[in-house]
Amino acid sequence: MSAGARVPLLWGFGVATKLVALLAVACERIEIAGSIRRRRPMIGDVEIVCIPRAADVQFDLVGEPVSTSSPLDRALGHLFNEGVLEPHEKRAMGGKYKRLWYPFDENEPAARYGDGIQVDLFIVTPPAEWGPALLIRTGPADFSRRMVTRLRDYRRRCEDLRIQTFEGAHVPCPTEEEFFALCQMPFIPPERRS
Repeated sequence: MSAGARVPLLWGFGVATKLVALLAVACERIEIAGSIRRRRPMIGDVEIVCIPRAADVQFDLVGEPVSTSSPLDRALGHLFNEGVLEPHEKRAMGGKYKRLWYPFDENEPAARYGDGIQVDLFIVTPPAEWGPALLIRTGPADFSRRMVTRLRDYRRRCEDLRIQTFEGAHVPCPTEEEFFALCQMPFIPPERRS
């Protein structure tokens, strides 16, 4: 597994689109983020933000929960079994972030850039919200930091991908557009954020 390989946007977008389609059944919402969403000419990884479907809970004969099965984990397990994805050498498989590896088939044109590309799956679960998660994960990092800092000018803060007042009251932020509105700014399309 090589690290740091950069591939043209078109190939990265193809990988991201394929993975979004394969994981969509396990998600309430899923979208491409990062440098692909910003339409950078060369990309170094595939970033995807998702809200997973609720886990299925199994009960024993007396009604006690015995196991839970996450549709997202089942979908990822299937993609591992099929060889579509592999665990990344720098393993990260937590509940909020999964670092994966998409191996290039040796016949793919992208294979000339390396043996695969890193896939970062960011999982949004309460109390985190979609708006801050998508904005921050779309980046770039400097832009995201400036947006989070700008919230402070309006007595708000972003913690754990959730907006709050300085007094601790929750401020709903279901979309990126709402994040911009909370910062008293017009919406900036992702491709103009670099």
